[in-house]
Amino acid sequence: MNYKEFCELQKDIYDTAVTKGWWDNRNIEDPYMQLQVRLLNASEVFEAFECMRAGQMEVTYRESDGKPEGFPTEIADVVIRILDSKTNPVRSEIDFSLLGDPWRSYEMLDYISEIAYACMNGHNFKAISLCAECANRAGFNLWDVVKEKHEFNKTRPFMHGGKKF
Repeated sequence: MNYKEFCELQKDIYDTAVTKGWWDNRNIEDPYMQLQVRLLNASEVFEAFECMRAGQMEVTYRESDGKPEGFPTEIADVVIRILDSKTNPVRSEIDFSLLGDPWRSYEMLDYISEIAYACMNGHNFKAISLCAECANRAGFNLWDVVKEKHEFNKTRPFMHGGKKF
């Protein structure tokens, strides 16, 4: 994925989040809202961890609605959450040459821990870079899974799941 494609994907992900009701009337400058965003980003990391615990390391599809699930999808959700955020500075921070290279070798739990830490501290570039490394180590193309999950998210109803944020 090159810089232009990344920017287009980020805009589409953000626009979808707005269309689905996740960003109306929210003040992103509010420290409480910033903490919510960080916790939501980290919550996706913990969903990936739960997939690891359950041995769900491949993408599977829920029979009822075709929703992609499993470890790769949850790692993609970390990236989608970060990209749908108004606080997100990553467009100018990501070194795209690193996003396809497994340049460090961590065990999966180390990745999960580091991704969660980066999310909680607002280090979006580091979180996305770690997601890309994790995907490479696990043997899946992060951007393919991000795009697939994002396309599914477009089909979901307004503020699906009955959640307030």
